[in-house]
Amino acid sequence: MPFGADSLTLAQPGAIRAIEAARNLANELGLAGQARFVHAGVYDAVEAIPAPHAFDLVFVTWGAICRLPDITQWAQIVAGMAAAGRIAVPRRRPPRRLRAR
Repeated sequence: MPFGADSLTLAQPGAIRAIEAARNLANELGLAGQARFVHAGVYDAVEAIPAPHAFDLVFVTWGAICRLPDITQWAQIVAGMAAAGRIAVPRRRPPRRLRAR
């Protein structure tokens, strides 16, 4: 998959339905309190994602990073939303333990 293609799929028609399906699956599996799915621009994340903001993992692909118009603002948002001592690690693919099987 080319850089950023995974992120661009979220902008395609059906992305809202996919997010709703992910929410429903999290509910069915009893994980709704541990997983949140939102549809928003990255610079609106603080307003779009309900507090508390103390995430253990911030996943971002290299393809998404190269397209950010303001990487400094993005980094400030990520730093403000990550749990103390956590960092965002850009990756080409999601870590293996996060991939759907």
